Amino acid sequence: MSHGKSNGRPAISVYNLTGELLNYYIYTKDSLASAINKKFPNFIPNIYNYNFENESCCVYKGDLVAVQVVNNADVVLVRHNRMLG
Repeated sequence: MSHGKSNGRPAISVYNLTGELLNYYIYTKDSLASAINKKFPNFIPNIYNYNFENESCCVYKGDLVAVQVVNNADVVLVRHNRMLG
């Protein structure tokens, strides 16, 4: 599950099929923006002051994919290296 509000901190919680919490990750807004900017330079010019919203997560080909909406307009799909993030 992805969660976090625009002025908060983005986070991902990973549960197994029995509902047990396996892991969780809490990011800062600037660390999320820096990771996005590493792949797409200057996509988020001000890494400390931008709007984001966590929409959802899903598994795609065994990897976790998180959907982020940035600045109320752009959609970013973050594909992690493995299902547990």
